[in-house]
Amino acid sequence: MKGFGQVLIWAGLVLLVFSLNVDTSVAVPGGGRVQNFSLMEQRNTYLMLTGGMVLIGVLLFGFGSVRDRQDGEEDKRACPHCAEEIRWEATVCKHCGTGVPSLAEEEGADETDLDEVSIEEPTSEEEEEPSYTYRELREAAEEGERSQK
Repeated sequence: MKGFGQVLIWAGLVLLVFSLNVDTSVAVPGGGRVQNFSLMEQRNTYLMLTGGMVLIGVLLFGFGSVRDRQDGEEDKRACPHCAEEIRWEATVCKHCGTGVPSLAEEEGADETDLDEVSIEEPTSEEEEEPSYTYRELREAAEEGERSQK
């Protein structure tokens, strides 16, 4: 759809150049030229056709771009910690830096299994931090929300 929109836009622009170069005058006896209403109407028809082609082309190109963007969003998921969009193949969130379950773990695990999945946060070499389960993180987040209210 996007490609057809581009073709219509280019064809409309070519037709615009052609229609602007249409000579609407005719020679009359005695060496003069006068405007011909029939040729002027033909030129107006070309200009309206050009406008329609460009308008339809822009609409098709725009809708094709939106559709492509929506198709590209299917290969992303939300991080379980910060809810930012990350790729399905990611094992560490690029936004918050925490480890996320792999695709195989998410496909193979049901709701109850996710409570027991251990999600490890990245650690520095000097200090080792404990790993937390999904259930512990969820309970801590819920407790934090309750204390803010």
